[in-house]
Amino acid sequence: LIEMLKPTTFTGNVNVTGTVDTTGSIVASGGQVRSDSVVLVTSTAPQMNDGNVHIFTNDATTAAFTLTNCQQEQAGAMYSFVIDNRLGPVCTLTLGANYKFANGIEPNIVRAGKVLVISAVCLATDFLACTWAEDFS
Repeated sequence: LIEMLKPTTFTGNVNVTGTVDTTGSIVASGGQVRSDSVVLVTSTAPQMNDGNVHIFTNDATTAAFTLTNCQQEQAGAMYSFVIDNRLGPVCTLTLGANYKFANGIEPNIVRAGKVLVISAVCLATDFLACTWAEDFS
């Protein structure tokens, strides 16, 4: 266990296996905070321990996609779900009950040639507060 009594600057890469706990802020100066893990999914329950961004790319043959409830989500985390239908036909979309949308208005299709993005904040293990957008032109 290394305990630092004063601010310490590291030059180069710092790798941590495990959890980083802090009582202060984590600041990215001149960089960005991101997940290196972007997961391609199919009709499955997204495993949130795999990363915060989950992408389904329609291969032009899928006419229906089901995004079931997440697994291993953590309260306070933010997640993105991208359905890339740029090559596909109109695709019907079914969402698990844990995805909650403002005023109950949730997407139920992804138009042909479009991309749908669902952004979510996890409030509890069974509650994702979501917004969505489509047609990034």
